[in-house]
Amino acid sequence: MTPEEVRQRAERARQILEDPMVKEAFRATEEALNRAVRSAKTEGEAFKAAIACQVFDLIKGAIEGHIQTAKITEYNFRPTLRERIGL
Repeated sequence: MTPEEVRQRAERARQILEDPMVKEAFRATEEALNRAVRSAKTEGEAFKAAIACQVFDLIKGAIEGHIQTAKITEYNFRPTLRERIGL
């Protein structure tokens, strides 16, 4: 993937995370999952709720990861001081 493609993916990820509907969906999902963990009556229910929380975190983290990857790529491809002054 080129640095430009990485940048474009990061921009799309940022747009997704800043979308009001997505923000609301994430907030509601987090609340529902937290409620499920707190209200679990059995160890099995608590385990299932905890797994659901982990899956949700993985999904959100995958989107956020595109933004972090772009920051790293931008850093790695920045011109060096020598390049900037023409040495």
